[in-house]
Amino acid sequence: PTGPVVSRTVLVVAAHPDDEVLGGGGTFRRHVLEGDEVHALVACEGESVRYEGRDVHQSDHARRAAEILGFASLELVGWGDQRLDTMSLIDLVASLEERIQRLRPQIVYSHFSGDLNRDHRILAEAVTVACRPVEGRIEELLSFETPSSTEWNAPYRFAPNYFVDITRTLDD
Repeated sequence: PTGPVVSRTVLVVAAHPDDEVLGGGGTFRRHVLEGDEVHALVACEGESVRYEGRDVHQSDHARRAAEILGFASLELVGWGDQRLDTMSLIDLVASLEERIQRLRPQIVYSHFSGDLNRDHRILAEAVTVACRPVEGRIEELLSFETPSSTEWNAPYRFAPNYFVDITRTLDD
């Protein structure tokens, strides 16, 4: 063999460029180092609200991060930043289902459903629906915390029950 044997396919679904790194970059890098094929899907362009009028290129940073972490693919969908609430849930779910069907991941990671950021909450709901139990589909659906967003939404508390040691991958 010319490379690591892929044991699992992992899909990371994030709302904005940088969420896929802040939410679990060390964990995703560990998956790669263990031979898993990790794909990232970033739903929103992440610039029009937060960086409006500034010369910021979130997509360039996301591509570089994907390269460093070793992702097999990065799909930047480009929906409007802070605009997922203008789309119907069924359209979001259908779009995610198509991608899930194509990639056939065993593990899916996405946002915590109690996050302060509305795009994060909406995407978490859509991912949960798209990953609903159907024979031969997703084995694990895991939520990640997004620092500077998850912890701000009282009374919701992110109470993780799954932990990954990222000592080896934190610097990456």
